[in-house]
Amino acid sequence: DGLVDAIEPYLEHEDPQIRQQAADAMRHMSPEQAYPRLASRIDDEDAAVRATALETVTEISRSHGIAPPEELVDSAIEQLDLDAPGREQKALLGLLGQASSRGNEGAAAVLQQQFEDELYGEAHDHDKLRALGRYTSNRWVAEP
Repeated sequence: DGLVDAIEPYLEHEDPQIRQQAADAMRHMSPEQAYPRLASRIDDEDAAVRATALETVTEISRSHGIAPPEELVDSAIEQLDLDAPGREQKALLGLLGQASSRGNEGAAAVLQQQFEDELYGEAHDHDKLRALGRYTSNRWVAEP
């Protein structure tokens, strides 16, 4: 945590690769230090920075055994797009799945609704169902 002040300016750097590396470095900080600083990166203009910030929040939550903050979960819910690039979609689902497993009912409800929408929709995308199925309490078997 003693390095957070040294890393923080790089979260706002003009180069997205530097912002991405700074967001990744936050995974070594405490939740109290990292979460407020990662909030702005979850809405970053660059998809790789957003994905890294989401992955970092998820990792901190998992390693500290606590739910991600409500405002970060709400931001992930707002951004949830199952047509997003693979890494970003996986990161969004991972954060919401972590929140759901830690008792966040809003995240659980969104994941369940997305699962049902995909399952009962006209087109069935088995990859999306599989991804959503990891983070819901559903048990299902996809037919080939």
